[in-house]
Amino acid sequence: MAISFFALLYGKKKRPYALYTLYFLSLCMLPGISVQGQDRVYRNILTSHFQKLTEASPSVKATRESLEQLTDSLYGKIEIQAVSLPLVFHIFNASSGQPLVTQGDIDLQINALNRDFNKQDYAERHPADTKEGFSALAADMQIQFCLAKPAGNYASLDPIHYLNTNRSSWPADHSVQLPDSGGVAPWNPEQYVNVWIADLEGDASGFAQMPGGPSKTDGIVIDYRFFGIGSNTHDQYKQGKTLTHLIGNYLNLYPLWGTGRRCSDDGVADTPIHNAPNSGCPTYKHVTFCDGYTVEMSMNFMDNSDDACMYMFTEGQKQRVHALFIEGGARAELLGRGAASCNTSSHFTFSDPSALPEELDDIELFPNPAKAKFSLRISSREGGELRIQVNSAIGQEVYRERMSLQQGRQEYQIFCQNWAPGVYFIQVSSPEGNFTESITIQ
Repeated sequence: MAISFFALLYGKKKRPYALYTLYFLSLCMLPGISVQGQDRVYRNILTSHFQKLTEASPSVKATRESLEQLTDSLYGKIEIQAVSLPLVFHIFNASSGQPLVTQGDIDLQINALNRDFNKQDYAERHPADTKEGFSALAADMQIQFCLAKPAGNYASLDPIHYLNTNRSSWPADHSVQLPDSGGVAPWNPEQYVNVWIADLEGDASGFAQMPGGPSKTDGIVIDYRFFGIGSNTHDQYKQGKTLTHLIGNYLNLYPLWGTGRRCSDDGVADTPIHNAPNSGCPTYKHVTFCDGYTVEMSMNFMDNSDDACMYMFTEGQKQRVHALFIEGGARAELLGRGAASCNTSSHFTFSDPSALPEELDDIELFPNPAKAKFSLRISSREGGELRIQVNSAIGQEVYRERMSLQQGRQEYQIFCQNWAPGVYFIQVSSPEGNFTESITIQ
């Protein structure tokens, strides 16, 4: 595993545990730092799952070591190109048969992934962004996500795969991925990003398999209460960033606190070493207990702060991820060189956000970003009823309108002067098709 710049700079000098304890207590007395109350929900990402598998399996360990060596050798040498990755969702309904998440929840979650992996919602929000130079490291990952267009053996199946079960919940292990345990096997994991959504037992939020593990469990498992921005999602995790973090794991990013031993490295040169996951919204100057006491990058998606306070990947993380997509790379087949591809008819083309379903002749959204108002310009062959809905990034509806759509070309204005600054998601439906797009309100 690569040794980070910070580890080389500060070395590996050990500190007495008494000092750690004293330092923690002093931090708790600083403004803005507090021990969380027991009534607060904490996002528990099970990073130990894959670590235990690696330690128990010599073949997985050897594959991981080989992948790390290749990743290190490619650092800074990759000609990065934008990629699109197809998603398949396996959703275990409640025992009553009620779906835990809806099609709308999935649409908004995919939009949130594209927001996060394309730097659409980045802004300097924390003193460390400028004082520690973190803003200069923020990266557009150039990765788009879309609903898969099934092919081959899966051509007749829906990529949003609902499953009825008589179970009220699932253990926080691989049961949902294994047919012998009542779960469902992944679609070809070389060509599809498989996501299982279920009611997980205990306090588990989810877990992901990093590249190099067995195909039968390759993908992401997430508890429905941490998925998307729907009404069931816990408030502080309501911006869809739990799945952003888990897909980061799936794409070979360790959490910033590493795995295994205390203060282990995440293999990325431009991320400070963390001693443990953060929660809430850490204030400045929040430092690590690791050697050097550097300021932690708590706003990085691979930390565990509240959704509102995580908003960046780094250029080093981008290099590490895109090493997977070179020819012969561990995730290269996801790019559509095989049978899998993105569904551009029943869903939206996220690799080109201006593209529309074929049924809808023409629609334009402008200006974007907007301040006091923005416009939708629509052309229609047949006319009919037009429905417009706008949701905030946390799923709150801020605008809804039904109106008559005339034949020909028309323009509708939406006033947003009272909306809080941020990213919003616009959904337009008509008899001729659907359209979804994000807009930034300044």
